[in-house]
Amino acid sequence: FDRPDRLDLGRNPNPHLGFGGGGRHFCLGAHVARAQLRAIIGELLSQIPDLQAGEPSYVAGNFIHAVRRMPVTW
Repeated sequence: FDRPDRLDLGRNPNPHLGFGGGGRHFCLGAHVARAQLRAIIGELLSQIPDLQAGEPSYVAGNFIHAVRRMPVTW
């Protein structure tokens, strides 16, 4: 990387840094982040009971299975 000592979240391409998937680049905070997402989504659903998820679009890749975007309505 150019300037590897600098945190650049928009660095592109950067395909090896992911949320999960194992190996030495596995995110150490993945379990905490997933727990936070569960809590956030649970709270949203309790506050906005009519929240409806639309059809998600997925990240295309061999190593990462993730939702890129999922529209919601209420």
